[in-house]
Amino acid sequence: MALADKVQEKRDKSKQKALDGKQDGEIKAMQDKLQKLEADNKDKEGKLQQRSRSSSRSSGRRRRRRRDDYDEDDDDAAYYARSARRSKAMIEQMYEDKLMRMGQGYAQGDGQSFSSGA
Repeated sequence: MALADKVQEKRDKSKQKALDGKQDGEIKAMQDKLQKLEADNKDKEGKLQQRSRSSSRSSGRRRRRRRDDYDEDDDDAAYYARSARRSKAMIEQMYEDKLMRMGQGYAQGDGQSFSSGA
């Protein structure tokens, strides 16, 4: 092996060592960032679970209240009237949502096409 080859080999090793050091630093920075993101994600999941537990408790209370509202003394007509009011409100809300999303084509019914490209 010639002297020039040994010098070139030493230069190549030096360049590779510098590149490896740079990459090691980048890997370390990415690992730190990943750990921080995972910790943040765990915090967010914990908060979401707390919210879902509390909201499920409150919805259970609402369901119990609705059932409690219907006493044995209530007649079927009063129960039907309350149910119809809730259903009507839900249908109206759904119609408004679809109308806002799909536009007047939704309000026209089956006679009009929903697609604007046809």
